[in-house]
Amino acid sequence: MRLKSVTHNVMILLILLLIIVVGGIILTIYIPLQQEKMGNIVQYTLTSTIRPYVVGSLGRSYKEILEDFLFKARNWYRLEKDNPLPGMKEAVYLDEQARYFLFNAKVINESYVVVNDSLYRYVILRYQGLADKLESEKVTLCPNVHVERIHENINVTTTGGRCWLCRINIGDKSHMIRICEIPFVIGLYKLYGDVIHVNDTMFVVRLYIVYTSPNDWESLWLLLNEVE
Repeated sequence: MRLKSVTHNVMILLILLLIIVVGGIILTIYIPLQQEKMGNIVQYTLTSTIRPYVVGSLGRSYKEILEDFLFKARNWYRLEKDNPLPGMKEAVYLDEQARYFLFNAKVINESYVVVNDSLYRYVILRYQGLADKLESEKVTLCPNVHVERIHENINVTTTGGRCWLCRINIGDKSHMIRICEIPFVIGLYKLYGDVIHVNDTMFVVRLYIVYTSPNDWESLWLLLNEVE
């Protein structure tokens, strides 16, 4: 009986030792990967070019505009998501990717935003606040990505819709995208958001916070490109 007891204790010790060894191996692999991942984010945070742009009389930066808008949109969602307009079943329209961005984005600085574990470079294409606005014909996402608004059609619908034709130059390649804003459609909701894809890693997010009427809203258009 004593021999069996000793053998049993040895087996337990061996199992515990095996668990410790395997756990140590896992940690030696996992921790460096996480440090490398966080190091990349910190590196982008420290070395990215800080845009000096200020907007309107308030003199706000890109980071301040984006953080403020996301804060307002999230709060507006919580307040109004169960209060649709008369005749509407839903108070909010957010497509899947716009919803994911809205509730998971964290602004790092003037150039980068993290969405869960993915890092994106961003630039504001168009912003309309209650007290300030930004709308440029040309913007730069990064040294090899430039955006140019080449045409605008006003009153493309009977309700005053507008469409913008934009050229996105990525290196030696160009992509054309058409962005339309239809007040009648957007004004059916308290919060509206959608995504327009440029390629596999680049897309435009549009978000609208709609208050009392289609003419009383705040809007934000962002061009994002995933950093690989």
